Amino acid sequence: MSVEEIATIVLLTELLRMIVQYIITFLIITLALSFAFFRLYTTFKHANDKCYGCSGCAIHDQMLKKKKNCRVLSTSIEGKEKYKLVSKIGN
Repeated sequence: MSVEEIATIVLLTELLRMIVQYIITFLIITLALSFAFFRLYTTFKHANDKCYGCSGCAIHDQMLKKKKNCRVLSTSIEGKEKYKLVSKIGN
């Protein structure tokens, strides 16, 4: 092998390594941006839900029951709502 052939092989190896690095960088940035847009989407989708879309616990069910039985009187500066019991369901 001549010096020119070795230099060409080294150059191609370095070029291939750079291309692989660019591809990996592009994939990481794409995944990070897609995760950020997904979180923004879920944030706006569940903006009015205090449990942020979770529907699997008893606390969430109680909040929904209370919200159906109550009406909003006012909203404070912090955004916390005050409820007044309209009708009692159950015991």
